[in-house]
Amino acid sequence: MKPIIWKDEYSVGVKKLDDQHLKLINAINELIELGAHGETISKEHSAFQAMLHFARGHLHYEEFLLKKYHFPDIQAHQDEHLEYLNKMEELTARLDHSEAVSTEECINFIRHWFMDHILVEDMKYKKYFEENNISI
Repeated sequence: MKPIIWKDEYSVGVKKLDDQHLKLINAINELIELGAHGETISKEHSAFQAMLHFARGHLHYEEFLLKKYHFPDIQAHQDEHLEYLNKMEELTARLDHSEAVSTEECINFIRHWFMDHILVEDMKYKKYFEENNISI
C-alpha cells in the first residue's frame, strides 16, 4: 500500500485543522510502513497513539469550531465523529485484551476515514466557511 502524500486539495482552510490532518497522515504512513515489514500493531505504538490523540483532541476542536460558527450540518458531522471514536474504542479494547488487531485493519479503517470523512465531509464546512467569509 502506498503512503498518503499531502496535497493542497486536502486543506480545509483552517491551518490548525490542516496541521492535525497532516499528523494523521503521518500516523497512517507509519502504519503502512509497519505493514510493509509484516509487523503487528500494539496499543503503545506511536502511530496508534497518534490516532487516539487525533480522536480525542482534533474532533473536539473541530466540533467546537463548527458550533461557534453555526455550521448547519453539525449533527451529521458529530455522528461521523462518534462512529470514528467508537471504532477506535473497539480497537483499543481488543488490544487491551490481547486480541489480534492487524496492521492492515487499522490502516484500512484510518485510510477510509481520511478519504471519506476529511475529503468529503470536512470539505462541506470548508465550503460553508468560504461562502460565509469565515476566516479562522
